Amino acid sequence: MGAVADELLENLQQIEDEEDQLSEEYSKSIARGEVSAKPNPRWYERILKLWYESKVKDRPILLDLAGHLNALHQQKEIIIRKLINAQQNYLVSSVLINAETRNDLRKLLTGLKKDKSSEQLKAFLSADFHSILNVFPIWITSLSDLHRVLPPKKEMFDVVIIDEASQCDIASALPAIQRANRVVIAGDAQQLRHVSFIARNSMKKFANDLNVSELTQEKYDYRNVSLMDLAIENTNEASQVALLNEHFRSLKPIIDFSNSEFYQGGLRLMRDRPWEKVSDQTLIFKHFNGDRAEDGVNATEIRAVIADLEMIIESDDKRCDPLTSIGILSPFRAQVDALTLAVNEWAQESSLANRLTRHRLKIGTAHSFQGEERDIMLISMALGKSDNSGSRRFLEQEDIFNVSITRARHQQVIYHSVLPQDLPASSLLAKYLTSSGELPASISEDESRNLVDEFAENFSKACEAKQITCKAGVSVASIPVDVLLEKNGNYLGVDLVGYPGYMQDAVEINQQQILERAGMMLVPVGFVEWQVQQENVLVEIEQLLN
Repeated sequence: MGAVADELLENLQQIEDEEDQLSEEYSKSIARGEVSAKPNPRWYERILKLWYESKVKDRPILLDLAGHLNALHQQKEIIIRKLINAQQNYLVSSVLINAETRNDLRKLLTGLKKDKSSEQLKAFLSADFHSILNVFPIWITSLSDLHRVLPPKKEMFDVVIIDEASQCDIASALPAIQRANRVVIAGDAQQLRHVSFIARNSMKKFANDLNVSELTQEKYDYRNVSLMDLAIENTNEASQVALLNEHFRSLKPIIDFSNSEFYQGGLRLMRDRPWEKVSDQTLIFKHFNGDRAEDGVNATEIRAVIADLEMIIESDDKRCDPLTSIGILSPFRAQVDALTLAVNEWAQESSLANRLTRHRLKIGTAHSFQGEERDIMLISMALGKSDNSGSRRFLEQEDIFNVSITRARHQQVIYHSVLPQDLPASSLLAKYLTSSGELPASISEDESRNLVDEFAENFSKACEAKQITCKAGVSVASIPVDVLLEKNGNYLGVDLVGYPGYMQDAVEINQQQILERAGMMLVPVGFVEWQVQQENVLVEIEQLLN
């Protein structure tokens, strides 16, 4: 295991060294390009240009350096897996040869089988959890199950990560925090909070009985303050905060409204990629002359949902791909119950109940879909013209609304019985309906041509001669890409470095890594090395595309 750890340390040092070398080469490539691209160079600049070209002929091109760095990162992942496996094998071997550790594991299993909490606790306390944690260093559990699997020992774990913290009340999190040396609290303040069934009067009485001050009551308000809220309020250092802003779930038209309305455009849309299939059917708004009856059910929208559900299933019958997962959501419980009943009756009549299970069909409110996603979401807003303002305000609670409209991956259909003009101008629903699901404007061909300099034009022509499709002026995951190459369905981004102008600078290494997470490799090509080693560059690019 020590040898593998040393191998990892050596790999990490190589990565650091090569990243520094690549950054240095970017600077040199820009300096070389500024001289070599001059239309009327002076005598000493002509000499300097010849010297630059001779240097580039005898050294690795940027593309080679970037490729080697990428290989080192892949090697790092392999070494880390080897290290984890080696450590796990060592720990398992330790269990097999150590009678005391085997006995501790036996006590743990005995405790897990007990029905009574007191018997569980007795079994847990009799075991040495230090030995158990050496064998099983990572535990995944819900807060409600924590006491069933772990003893209440202080600082058992080096780190405890609490996810979906906006849905977690403070009291429920305390047992997990007590078992932690350090805590990572992860969540989204723009999504659903925990639901409290404690009356305000009861909460006030408990606080007064315990002499809790008004200020403390406000700070730790059980009903209104989540663990996420408390963490944000008590975080003083910027170094304590990491923004997880990469959104992988939804196609751009589906997430655009939430990104603008709730996140101030701060999300990086990782599926904003030229090869993603985005059409005017990605986000669909369907208006009906429906209304909610006295029982809170909009029957018109329910019929429309079932009609579309039937079409989706029939369409899937014609494909060989994995079946599309489907979700049906409404903000109102009465509508959800009616949808569930109607879908079940339709499925039984059509003998499709088994198919719905294979489509992972889920029907529920926003609270049912927190943390969930489906390929297609059918959302029945249910709200009618005759509904009172209280119903609209319930639907337009920001956390409920945000969760409701961000569960879909590929397609989202909104069924609504009100129009924007039927609602107040400030209405969240009115804003959403006004967005209409229109595709964002793309860069026109004229604008795209304006972004293409002489280097990009020559590079593209040479690639197109090799039957490689080229497109300039595109972005992937909100990062501009100088030229996007495509051949036989494979894509490659090219960063043109060194030619003075719009495309001169290199894309930073951290942004290259973001692009890789978005599913695209970006390779740099220097202006001078293109002048000198054009054929070598094209050969390497073709190899990467093939």
